[in-house]
Amino acid sequence: MIIRLSPLPRHSIAARGEYYRDKNGVLISTNTVNGFNTWGYSLNYDFLVLPNAMWRLEARGFSSKDRIFVKGDDQSASNYFITTSIALAF
Repeated sequence: MIIRLSPLPRHSIAARGEYYRDKNGVLISTNTVNGFNTWGYSLNYDFLVLPNAMWRLEARGFSSKDRIFVKGDDQSASNYFITTSIALAF
């Protein structure tokens, strides 16, 4: 599910929630009892720099039933990160 608001003409904010499930490990193998059973969520800000160029700042997170994410030498049931990108249309 995605909710998007555009408070100003070149600015928008969106929130997204997703659920992934691959119990048998067909696409994503985790070697755990629950398989890949993960919630994903994000919050992003988009700025239309030019009519054909958009800049995005996004904070994302994942939460799983099992400890499937690697953090250094440890494993965790969650993973969080911030990304930025520029998209161009031709």
